[in-house]
Amino acid sequence: MKISATVENEEIELNLTKLDVNSNSWVGNINGRNLVEEYLSFYYEDGVIRALSVNPKIQTQDGIILERLMNAFKELTEAQQMGFEAEDLPILNMEGEKPYDPEQIRVRPVFLSAFQVHRDITKGKIDLNPDFQRNFVWNDVQKSLLIESMLLKIPLPAFYFAEDKTGKFQVVDGLQRLTVINQYLNNEFKLKSLQYLKHLEGRYFSIDTEKGIKEKNALYDPYDGRVESTQLNINVIEASSPLEVKYDIFYRINTGGRPLNRQEIRNCFATNKTRILLTNMAKNRNFSIATNFSVKDSRMDAQELALRYCGFSLYLDTYAGDMNGFLDDVLDKLNDYGEEQLDEIQANFDKSLRYSYHLFGSYAFRKCLPDDLLPGSRKQLINKAMFIVWTSLLSKTTDIVLSKPESEFVRILAKELEVNPLLFNSLTTGTTDRYKLGFVFEEFERLLKGYLAA
Repeated sequence: MKISATVENEEIELNLTKLDVNSNSWVGNINGRNLVEEYLSFYYEDGVIRALSVNPKIQTQDGIILERLMNAFKELTEAQQMGFEAEDLPILNMEGEKPYDPEQIRVRPVFLSAFQVHRDITKGKIDLNPDFQRNFVWNDVQKSLLIESMLLKIPLPAFYFAEDKTGKFQVVDGLQRLTVINQYLNNEFKLKSLQYLKHLEGRYFSIDTEKGIKEKNALYDPYDGRVESTQLNINVIEASSPLEVKYDIFYRINTGGRPLNRQEIRNCFATNKTRILLTNMAKNRNFSIATNFSVKDSRMDAQELALRYCGFSLYLDTYAGDMNGFLDDVLDKLNDYGEEQLDEIQANFDKSLRYSYHLFGSYAFRKCLPDDLLPGSRKQLINKAMFIVWTSLLSKTTDIVLSKPESEFVRILAKELEVNPLLFNSLTTGTTDRYKLGFVFEEFERLLKGYLAA
């Protein structure tokens, strides 16, 4: 884990590590150097940080340090609950050089009526992203109050759409409001608990004989016209905007109730076929078996793991050490893939999972030493770097893997991790580092080739 702190006017990253496996004592150091006295130390147990000692060279206030430590442990706990080892991702520095030229930002304002937007949703031009994990939680009272605002001609907050290369739109901000409008125009709920227009309570939008909605239960003139003619202020992020611009705008303007993680945001920019691909990969039966049913997808963690496979099996040579930026770019590339290419990805992914389970059994993708394989030993968590490397390598291997005894290879790998501290450390800290990940690829490929050739 890492936190940021200012040391002698320089913003640095402190690595947080335990003094030993069985200890609750932690230290903060730089680049793995054990400088307990020079930076910070503390005792962490049962969700509480005690005996925090911060060296005077750290200029960040102790209260802020404590808050950052608690956030780091919260993220660690969440990762473990999802079935993963903690992963060190670089802390982004928002100061200094700008990540892109501001002149590249292309956002155009558009005014469309609710009727036009509803029509475009029906035609599929506007994607409400129904499988997106921002679960729709508005009740009928909240929905009714939004429609009442339209009936009262109260302007609604601006919406943000992202335009893709085909001219279709994904909703970046305003998804829930737009969903309410679309639902009402589809006669999916009736108005209730209004504040001002009490006489309209119980009314659907329009007469619908198939749904049994009669004239007395529908809006009437001029109210039905007010809903359809409501002008929606939409800011369109044009397709020509660089990918990093789109993500930056999303971070700045998204007003969803729960902070979104990076994969949930990527899902907002994915085409429907790409979302289907990642969903199918996350729900793959062999994925569940190989990971021992330990990876949850409630926050799209399984889908992010699937996206990592896509990236490193297809574009390993382009990885420069920025995991989030790399995955953003991979998603953008997948959006341009055809059906046959996507089917091939799924087939190779499935093959790699079957091979992984054959080689490692229930220990697949887990950083195990020989003692971890003994009966009664604590089960290790999924290591994302190991998942990346093994699935990528095995997707390019043949059925010769299946000729080897089941789960035999796990002991060979455990022994290698025990005698090769550089490999073990590369899977423990800085696991997204370009050179460490490249080293793991080389070492695992060497082991696999030797084993299969024996």
